[in-house]
Amino acid sequence: YLGCKTIRVNAYGQGTAEEVQKAAIEGLGKLGEFAKPVGINIIVENHGGYSSNGQWLATVMKQVGMKNVG
Repeated sequence: YLGCKTIRVNAYGQGTAEEVQKAAIEGLGKLGEFAKPVGINIIVENHGGYSSNGQWLATVMKQVGMKNVG
């Protein structure tokens, strides 16, 4: 409707790094699947919390494994 090609989301969550990572992988995977048919990219804002840790976020992206999520 708005013509967006990319949306930015936050991977904030409560819990241990592993718990939040698991939730982020699951949520981003579902969001990526929904967005793919309409040509939308999902990017994660590295704004505080675990997402500011490059290794943590890289692991999330590798586990999601979708070209439209990064």
